[in-house]
Amino acid sequence: MGFHIINIDNNELVHQYANNDYELAALDIREDTIIYQGELHWIPEKVIDSKKYAIWANDWYRAGIKAQEIFKKQAKKNNLILEELFQDQESFKSYTEAAKKVPIKRGDFLIRNIRNLEIDVKCRKFYEVNGQLVFNFKVQHYYMHKNMMDFTKTPIIIAVYENIDNIPNSNNLRMFSIEWIQENKLNIENFKNIGKCFQIPVKETFEGFELLERYR
Repeated sequence: MGFHIINIDNNELVHQYANNDYELAALDIREDTIIYQGELHWIPEKVIDSKKYAIWANDWYRAGIKAQEIFKKQAKKNNLILEELFQDQESFKSYTEAAKKVPIKRGDFLIRNIRNLEIDVKCRKFYEVNGQLVFNFKVQHYYMHKNMMDFTKTPIIIAVYENIDNIPNSNNLRMFSIEWIQENKLNIENFKNIGKCFQIPVKETFEGFELLERYR
C-alpha cells in the first residue's frame, strides 16, 4: 500500500502516487500537501469532474437522500418492513433486459408486509399556484414508473417530503400513486432546467402513511 499525494496548483488538483518512502521523498511535499495511504486505485476526484460524485454537489439530490433516511425511520415506527432497492446497474440488469428499449425507473423500497408495494421517496418544494399548494413531479418519471408497473404488476407509490431550504420536513409527508396520475387530468408545466412536470395539488394527496393502509 503506497501513498497518495495531493497538491493544489493554480486552483487545480495535482495528484501523484508513491509506492514507498523512497519514491515519496522524491516528490514535491509542502506544509499544505495532503497525503493519505491507500491502494493505487483509490484516486481522489474533484466532484465537478467525477461521473460518480458530481450529482452530490446538488442540494436537491442530498435532500432526497436525507428524505429516504427519514422515511426508513418513520416506516419502522409504522411497523412496515422495508426492503431497499439498490440502484446500481447490476441490480437493475434483470429489469432493463426485460424492458429492452422501454425506459423504466425503480423506486427506493419495497414494503414487504403490504403487498410488496414499491415506494419512491422524493423531497420537493411546495409552492402556491392559483391559491393552492402544489409540488412538481416529472412527466418523464411518471412514464418510467408506469412502464415498470406494467412489468412487475406491482403498485407504485410516490412519497414526497416538503423541501424547506433543502431540508426535508419530516412532519409533512404526502403520498400518491402512479395509478392516481393515470386517472386524473393534472396541469403540466414546462420548466427550463427540469422539463415537463405535473403540478400535484397537495390537498389531493394523502397525508403521512394513510394511503398505504388502503392497500392492506
